[in-house]
Amino acid sequence: MPTSPASSEQPQQPVAPRSGPPFPAIDYKARLHRLRELAELDDSTAVYVADLTDIRYLCGFAGSAGVLLVRAESAALVADGRYQELAREATAEAGVDVVPIVARRGDEAIAGALPGITRLLIDPRQITLDRHDELAKALPGVELAKARGLPERLRLVKDDAEIARIGAAARIAQEAFFAAVPLLAERPTELEFATELETRIKGLGAEGIAFPSIVASGENSSKPHAHPGARVIGEGEPVIIDFGALVDGYHSDITRTVWVGEPSARFRPIIAAANDAYASGVGAIRDGVTHAAIDKACRDAMIRHGFTEPPLHPSGHNVGLAIHERPYLSEDSGEPVRAGYVVTVEPGVYVPGVGGARVEDTILVGEDGPVVLSAEEPARPVRGIGGLLAP
Repeated sequence: MPTSPASSEQPQQPVAPRSGPPFPAIDYKARLHRLRELAELDDSTAVYVADLTDIRYLCGFAGSAGVLLVRAESAALVADGRYQELAREATAEAGVDVVPIVARRGDEAIAGALPGITRLLIDPRQITLDRHDELAKALPGVELAKARGLPERLRLVKDDAEIARIGAAARIAQEAFFAAVPLLAERPTELEFATELETRIKGLGAEGIAFPSIVASGENSSKPHAHPGARVIGEGEPVIIDFGALVDGYHSDITRTVWVGEPSARFRPIIAAANDAYASGVGAIRDGVTHAAIDKACRDAMIRHGFTEPPLHPSGHNVGLAIHERPYLSEDSGEPVRAGYVVTVEPGVYVPGVGGARVEDTILVGEDGPVVLSAEEPARPVRGIGGLLAP
């Protein structure tokens, strides 16, 4: 499995999860080193990082405001007074200087952290036009150059520390699902089941849910992102349950389609198509195949079952510190997946007025093919509930 390049100083203490054995330590210095290499930094060039997920990836800071400035030989986190102590603790392993913002003069702090810089690389998606103009005024003589997605590219290949955290998030979510699913036999509302599932996820040691859970039953299941509501889950109808856990900042993403009793005759072809599309997509995963090719494998399976309408959403996405990371598994994504990527495969088949089905797992792209991280918690039957076992 690919790992980060070695740095001269390794972190001394592993990060401890809320439960279970310690996770491998995250080597932030190695991540900053890789960014400097990718950006080809010299003494006159720096990278301006405003995306909070990128900042957390590069230095460990998880606050709600701040800017990371990365130079060839140093890095500085500019943050206001609320975060000074937290920022110093979080970034200690990364060796990042914390620069305080005094009296709301943030641009003065940024300028003070960039002496001698004549070129500043900025992802144009991370700032507004107004913010661009403010920086140009604060940094006279500095070229503000577009540099799209530098940290985002680094985040694609997950190291061992990240895989351990995502795997833990997947196991917690799957265990919570099997603990909650017997409630379906009691005919709860969608919202009641979502609440039970999310409570179980947190009770098993996750710091939170990865996203608000989707529980969509009956005709609601034909709406891919339906919100759980007061609808009572009925006999024989599909229930799409899309859920995940958050562990030390890393996400899992899982979807199961289940039913109470026996599925209706109208629903069975939808189940078969969704299961085949999922299996075809997972089977297509290998190092070097394009995201589009995996998506096509899912789409072709749907067509074989007679579902020829264009899909309502991509067949999956990358996942990590963000729940949805680019590239997506879509027909317009020609970039190859690589060993170390963590993706989801989640094709869905939806028929308005009847229902829908979707199966999704969190999957590591291994050297020899897919490794389904969310299958490490074994599937097990629950009396009266269908769709729980692997297709």
